[in-house]
Amino acid sequence: MTIAHARFMARVFNEAGIPSVAVWADTPDEERRAALTDLASRKVNVVFSVDLFNEGVDVPVVDTLLLLRPTDSPTLFLQQLGRGLRRADGKTACTVLDFVGHHRKEFRFDRRFGALLGGTRKELAERIQQGFPILPAGCHMELDPVAMDIVLRSIKEAVPSKWRAKVAELRQMAQGRESVSLAQYLEETGSDLEDVYSNGRSWSDLRADAGLPVHADGPAEKQLRRACGRLLHIDDMERIETYRRFLTDSAPPSSSLPSLRGGQRLASDEAISQRADDLSPPLSVTPAKAGVHPQLSLHDHRLLRMLISSLMTEVKPRDMPLADATTLLWSHPQIRSELTELLDVLATRINHLVQPLTTHPDIPLQFHARYTRTEIMAAFVPGNTARAHPWREGVHWAKDEHADLFAFTLDKTSGHFSPTTRYRDYAISRDLIHWESQSTTRADSKTGLRYQSHAALGTSVMIFARHRTDDRAFWFLGPATYVSHQGERPMAVTWRLKHQLPGDLFESFAAAVA
Repeated sequence: MTIAHARFMARVFNEAGIPSVAVWADTPDEERRAALTDLASRKVNVVFSVDLFNEGVDVPVVDTLLLLRPTDSPTLFLQQLGRGLRRADGKTACTVLDFVGHHRKEFRFDRRFGALLGGTRKELAERIQQGFPILPAGCHMELDPVAMDIVLRSIKEAVPSKWRAKVAELRQMAQGRESVSLAQYLEETGSDLEDVYSNGRSWSDLRADAGLPVHADGPAEKQLRRACGRLLHIDDMERIETYRRFLTDSAPPSSSLPSLRGGQRLASDEAISQRADDLSPPLSVTPAKAGVHPQLSLHDHRLLRMLISSLMTEVKPRDMPLADATTLLWSHPQIRSELTELLDVLATRINHLVQPLTTHPDIPLQFHARYTRTEIMAAFVPGNTARAHPWREGVHWAKDEHADLFAFTLDKTSGHFSPTTRYRDYAISRDLIHWESQSTTRADSKTGLRYQSHAALGTSVMIFARHRTDDRAFWFLGPATYVSHQGERPMAVTWRLKHQLPGDLFESFAAAVA
């Protein structure tokens, strides 16, 4: 929007009987303040501004926004929306009239709504079509039919959706360049990682089809390329840095399982829980012999197994030793190259502050990061096989770590939940979680008593949650302590989290059942 445009709009509105003013960077401070004061007191109905008031201005009574300038920046779009989202007495909604969003194809609604709602373009389209079913409590969004059609069409046409078009785009980008990285491709095309890794494809597939150089195939190239897309959820620097360190080394790390030690220690009540052997304290790295990798600590060994388990789900035999699977991965230089590029991109997508699980120093999980069931089992259940112990239920007793693991889905309207398994799990507050046990759990059973007495017994409760069944990964909410319960079969338990939920997770976890 230019100064001339702002002045023109103010004049037209005034002529129509709507008191309006225009302000811009050179407007004296006194006039700017007067414009906002008059707007708040309703002496003026509209303020047209040029590159002003995007942030740091609080006029709660603003209930209508006219977007008269093109902006493709998600951050600026959120700042502009923020001017109308303050609460005020008598204000029930903020009406947004966007007059330029569909002026040109490159104005991307997927970026705008993605900044508001998160998720891939496919998920955004579904949420828009469904009328924004998951929003923070007390919030409501509505698009009229014409606006919805424009937005959905923009999202669909934002970037090439056909594989052939993606290949042609990459081939054109590569002309006159020595190389094109995954990060460069995403930045210049506006694509998401999910666009590259859709339908079992990978960055290596895209490079190969576009005629860009790739390393020679390994014996399980097809399966491992498809598996790369299972790592898109990684969102903590420990996994990213450790995996990058592993993958960029020319030789695979040692995969032998560090030895455990210790005798048995039983719970105070054997009828409640039979304890497994204690694990040794964190192991230090064994000095390396010439040409031989040092033995990993138990912590790093579990990180290696988390990586290998995630990649080997389709590789046979199913009982392949971890050492063989690690050697197999290192015989695929293109896979290691792709994973390194992917990790670099994932490092830029981290959007939550995570912290280590200090109560269990050998467990390489960070609370408020996301993990698949495979990673969770590889982290909590030590082993020397490539694949972690399978886990399909919502609960698991990890005896080696004396921990109950709970993994639940908040929105059970989709997926294959029977009426007897649609437990009500949700956030009560930022530190309280409502969770329902399995339908067969009685309060006086060994399991039910362990839940209630875990603190006295010295066992832990670890909580993982995801929004929907098609989310591959669960948010790790960290350890929790028992507060109370009601009923049985199932038990409705209230747990207190040791670490409060971030504001956005609380809003979405509470909204799932609002």
